[in-house]
Amino acid sequence: MSVVVSDSSPLNFLVRLGAEGVLPRLFGRVLVPDEVVAELSHPSAPELVRGFADRPPAWLEVRTPRSTPEIPRLHRGESAAIALAIELESRLVLMDDRAARHEAIRRGLRPVGLLGVLDRAARAGLIPLRETLQALPSDYRIDPALVRRLLEER
Repeated sequence: MSVVVSDSSPLNFLVRLGAEGVLPRLFGRVLVPDEVVAELSHPSAPELVRGFADRPPAWLEVRTPRSTPEIPRLHRGESAAIALAIELESRLVLMDDRAARHEAIRRGLRPVGLLGVLDRAARAGLIPLRETLQALPSDYRIDPALVRRLLEER
């Protein structure tokens, strides 16, 4: 197992799916920058997610990167997650936003989105993939073709 850095989106949706417990089983320690906790704690976040951010589990470690560059087109949490992953030499970073994923790749990181986490969890026997994908909240923006392809590959 290793250390992985996460942005807010995968955590938000995993919490809402009741599947956040797959993270320590797949990756060991999960680190997030302060900015991600602020996003998860924002009043507009679902109550369940705010509760998770207010009382994080032992496997979730909040870390402040030494510096967070302003990266055009990215939210502060995405920039901070990329900065923290680089600083910790964690090649893996959990994030969904397309621009953030491209920036992570450009900086030598390997982004994994929510679907990638769910696929890994299903392959490890931690969740039923089809049922979990069907339970995705309606505000999770994903191309339905990606979901179909993931299910066809299984």
